[in-house]
Amino acid sequence: ERAGLPAVRYTFRMRRDLVPSGERSAAEPIPELGLPDGLRFAAWTPERDEAARVAKNAAFRDHWGSQPSPPEAWRHLVGQSTARRELSVLVVDEADEIVGLVLQLVPVEDFERQGYASSYLQLIAVTRPWRRRGVAASMMARALRASLDAGLEVAALDVDSQNPSGALALYEGMGFRVVEREQTHQLEY
Repeated sequence: ERAGLPAVRYTFRMRRDLVPSGERSAAEPIPELGLPDGLRFAAWTPERDEAARVAKNAAFRDHWGSQPSPPEAWRHLVGQSTARRELSVLVVDEADEIVGLVLQLVPVEDFERQGYASSYLQLIAVTRPWRRRGVAASMMARALRASLDAGLEVAALDVDSQNPSGALALYEGMGFRVVEREQTHQLEY
């Protein structure tokens, strides 16, 4: 801000323990949550990658600073070694269209430096018609349980603190706590 660049947004890194730890707070239980009628969980297979990209782009269309993911960049993201489809979550409607997704990454190379095994919820997306109906919380609970079952100890994510869909409150309600804050500055002209 001293350089004339006002802070315009704040991003929070949030973390949630999946298992109790002597150094960190006790882990809150992962809730058991269902989906609204007409929706079901589906396996994230490579054949669903393109439909997941389309759903992500639709869900993030009104998110500040977000750009649509082009096919090649999306293939790189979901195909990287840290992306874990088996820990990720898709929700589909009765027409088998994706209405929500959670993409989890597992950065094994960070475990030693961090001192714990973790997952990172890279994307949490729900298409507009299904927002505020419990889909995101249900997907997150399923993703967190998958991480716990895989032997991971901590889950992390980043959130735009001013996200208009109420993401910050949702994540806090799922047991995540802010551990770092980052400011975004913008040159106004």
